Amino acid sequence: MKTHCILLLLIVPCLLTGQVRNSFRWGNSEYFNLSKGEKITIGETDMQLMGCSSHFNLIRIGADTLKIVTSRNSLPVSLNKLKIFVADNRFLKEKSINREVHGLLTGDALICVSTSDKPMLDPLKYRFPVDFTDGFQWSAEEESAMFSFCLRPDEKGVVRCFSHEGIDFDLSESRLLEKHLIVAIENSSVVWIEENHADQGSNEACVLLRSHSDPAVYYIYQHLNNKKLYVRKGQKLVRGDEIGYTWGSGNWGNLQFAVVKTDTVPAYNTRFKNALNIFPQLFELYAGTLSVFQKSYTRGSLSFGKAESISGNIKNTLAFSDLSGKGWQLGEWNPADRVESMAKGVAGNARLRKTLFRGTSIECINPDGYYDYEINVSPGVYRIRAEVGDVSEPSWQKVEFEGVLAGTFDVPANGFKWTTERAVKVTDGRLTIRIFLSPEKVAGLSSLVFQKAY
Repeated sequence: MKTHCILLLLIVPCLLTGQVRNSFRWGNSEYFNLSKGEKITIGETDMQLMGCSSHFNLIRIGADTLKIVTSRNSLPVSLNKLKIFVADNRFLKEKSINREVHGLLTGDALICVSTSDKPMLDPLKYRFPVDFTDGFQWSAEEESAMFSFCLRPDEKGVVRCFSHEGIDFDLSESRLLEKHLIVAIENSSVVWIEENHADQGSNEACVLLRSHSDPAVYYIYQHLNNKKLYVRKGQKLVRGDEIGYTWGSGNWGNLQFAVVKTDTVPAYNTRFKNALNIFPQLFELYAGTLSVFQKSYTRGSLSFGKAESISGNIKNTLAFSDLSGKGWQLGEWNPADRVESMAKGVAGNARLRKTLFRGTSIECINPDGYYDYEINVSPGVYRIRAEVGDVSEPSWQKVEFEGVLAGTFDVPANGFKWTTERAVKVTDGRLTIRIFLSPEKVAGLSSLVFQKAY
């Protein structure tokens, strides 16, 4: 289960004693590295990083020891007029084959702090990279989040764990269309425009911008349509100037956006080195606020694990978050912060088993004999049913809704069955779907339909 906690830090120089190594600033936020055991005195309060365990970080503040998760798609904790999040940690870096992406991390945890009286990025100086004119909406639920683990073969064909470089925005509805214009995040200059690389489609381009406010900050715009670019090398841009449109064909259409900080101009092949975790800043630019809110539902129809071209890469495999109001109850044992997924044609499912991500650096074992998927709902009685099965393996699953048995299902490979509908009472604000495991077979959840009855 995700743990939210509070880290108290003042970045006002006169109040901070002790040495902060490799600190740097972007916008109104300060990033700094702490190693295990390192202390900083803030006023009369000592802060010490006790260590990192998986994607969680233990921090002692005064007499209290607190735990905070490293942000991938989570918002900062707010306290005493401060906004704080952990941008990176040693564990994420060590588990990744592309460790250069985590190059800004030189200690055990990279922590970002800003004051609550100012936005993390001044909206008069910065702009969300996708224009809102055509009704763009961002769920922030794409599986390819900042530093999310993705499994793909390396140059030798061996499946490795990579840290995702930057943030992907689902723009699948704009494939082959001039819709959802991509714009300059701030005043900047075009350093290069690259296309025809092995990792690009024949119609794609990548654009690198250099910040005018900080020459060591660069912005990467990947998967642009090379026939719909409105910029040229060396051109100076003003915040909000149009860059072009994204490319998309039969698969997922998206913008991959990243911020890197480096003293040398990034080359295309090493462009993601020293990537900066900027999810909270971008969300604040999008929503205009960082206020934590509890998203809640009274009805819904959810699909799991389907291909990007169908789901927009929103596969409902992620751990529960307040931002989405739904997700799997996982914890420190699961460094990926998600479950597995499988897709075949138009079908797909979340794949559940005792050991996830077998044979990789993020292999992990569920300490329980079940998985819980939870949805924030208002109290009441809900009608609910689920479709279970797996696209490629025989599956077995016993399903409960709020402790009410919905059935046990032994399903052949590429077969799916619906549970019977159940009416269940929710009193705690969480609709809980529990799926029990078999030691011999995988379990799978493909669809979920629910509605408040009264």
